[in-house]
Amino acid sequence: MIDAEQLADAFAPDYGHARGKFLAAAEAAGAELSALLHPERGRGGEELALDLAWVGSRSSSHVLVVASGTHGGEGFMGSGLQVQLLRDLAGDAGGAVEAELQREFSILFVHAHNPHGFSWVRRVNEDNIDLNRNFVDFGSRVPANATYADLHDWLVPEDWGGPSFEAAERAIAEWVAQRGEGAFYAAVGGGQYTHADGLFYGGTAPSWTRRSVAQLCARHLTGTARVSLLDLHTGLGPRAYGELIYAGAPESAEHQRLRGILGDDVTCPAAGTSSSPPVSGTIDHGYREVVGAERFTGVVLEVGTLPLVEVLAAHRRDAVLWKYGDPRSAEGDATRSGMRAAMFGEEPEWQVPVQRRFQELVERFARSR
Repeated sequence: MIDAEQLADAFAPDYGHARGKFLAAAEAAGAELSALLHPERGRGGEELALDLAWVGSRSSSHVLVVASGTHGGEGFMGSGLQVQLLRDLAGDAGGAVEAELQREFSILFVHAHNPHGFSWVRRVNEDNIDLNRNFVDFGSRVPANATYADLHDWLVPEDWGGPSFEAAERAIAEWVAQRGEGAFYAAVGGGQYTHADGLFYGGTAPSWTRRSVAQLCARHLTGTARVSLLDLHTGLGPRAYGELIYAGAPESAEHQRLRGILGDDVTCPAAGTSSSPPVSGTIDHGYREVVGAERFTGVVLEVGTLPLVEVLAAHRRDAVLWKYGDPRSAEGDATRSGMRAAMFGEEPEWQVPVQRRFQELVERFARSR
């Protein structure tokens, strides 16, 4: 059983320290390292990168991609879990995972799909794009969400805590009373492609991350018989509970493969069994497109933090800050503190069960045939 203090050391206070811990742990584990550098610098002027660490044989028939930071600051959890697993493998504490790495199984650690958002403690990237809405076909009609347009001005008011905010809260409460809470969260969280300064915005073209995912897949995953993706997320569901979410069609062969590997508790938004609403353009599409649907299996580990109303409030406050305020101000610091709380649990009672859940999932993938 892992020591809580030891586990706490795997997590980091900011992106720069998280990246440093990851690279050090990967090197100690004998990983093959590479990186895709981001064109911008981070909040502290630091280099930003999507870092890759390959552990295992290059001739493995099954590669598990363990990815963190798709939603920026959610990387606090994902990076820490990656670091702890790498430390376990380096210190001969990898157990069943380490044993399988000697056979036909390898792990590709993808650290910080969204390094800019990680550095600034945001969900979104440098263009306010939610990467889990960006992987759509921009050459055809993007998914419509007319209801979001009705809510946008209330979701991102001109101030946070002032008259505009108070009026917006009253309007939202009235809307929810008439239409229902479920309709509200579906309209807000489902994604939208019309308001570039809004919430859950999917963009108008492939993001830097989307292009980078295509590159890393082409370089590392095209010759493998099987590729699995475990994408690490936070913010939905009961605190410290790790929900397994499959974003595709419930009747698909991929969904059945996942259930065979991970069990019947795999949920599916399209089937109405998940804490997440159905969304379009999730990042697994980027991997599936290059690897091939018949060889790919993707799932999200979604860990609950705060109640949903508080998580959404943190994201709304962040959007207000970046539209109307100064991200480097005292208000910016307060907003980032709220975002971290919405994305990460500081206490051992949150971190320890999350790590156990993650370890169990990696072992199941490692043993699957």
